[in-house]
Amino acid sequence: MAGSRLQRTAGAWAVVVASFLLHGCAGLPIGGNGETQRAAPANCASDLGTEERLALQVAEEQAREGRWFAALAELDALGVEHDEVVLARGQILSRIGHADARDAFRQVKDEPCHRGPAHHGLGILALREANYALAEEHLHQARVAMPNMSVVRNDYGFVLMLLEKDEDAEFEFRTALELDAGRSQALENLMLLYLSRGETRSMDELVREYGANAEMVARLNERVERLEATRLEAQGRVILGQPLDGTAQAFELGIPNEGERR
Repeated sequence: MAGSRLQRTAGAWAVVVASFLLHGCAGLPIGGNGETQRAAPANCASDLGTEERLALQVAEEQAREGRWFAALAELDALGVEHDEVVLARGQILSRIGHADARDAFRQVKDEPCHRGPAHHGLGILALREANYALAEEHLHQARVAMPNMSVVRNDYGFVLMLLEKDEDAEFEFRTALELDAGRSQALENLMLLYLSRGETRSMDELVREYGANAEMVARLNERVERLEATRLEAQGRVILGQPLDGTAQAFELGIPNEGERR
């Protein structure tokens, strides 16, 4: 029924190629009720030497190209255990599905400058394991630490949607969209949320504002039924071999410039 609903809605849509532009903003509210909260400021200047920073930047570039194992080798060659290197290793290990990623994230999750990325990493691992309550806990901590990161807001909204906390999920997706001027994953997740609730008018407004291409419409058609199944899994009623994924795929190690405070 949900699939046919999408087909009827999609037929009325104009197919537009969306332009997704990178944009950042600070000081947004982190609660669905508009209550403003900011993470405590921290001095997060990098204490890596010049050569170590260059090696870390090389590893980041390799990771962005999908050369995960080469990036790990670059980090191993550093031979140092700075928190920045530990966090970078955890992020890359997570991408290749290595069990040691969790230990790396746990090692730095209580450090003020790395708390946000570490909890985000732990939240993604929990999502993959279908531990949705734990994923919500970690991603909420990431959201508190990094309220102006669109990737974090999208991923937190995604787990809220799976837990059927729809209003809070909508708030997170809307925030991610405005932070990143129409990031495709947040846009798709928000459309999926509206579709699951039968809110075609809200979907039409999104299409007019941000655009949607035929490929996205096709994905939504496939994802809407999987959303309902994954929600059942989150309630402990079924076990899925391949639960729905809606987390952002952007990758960066978040290396601060020399002397920069993040």
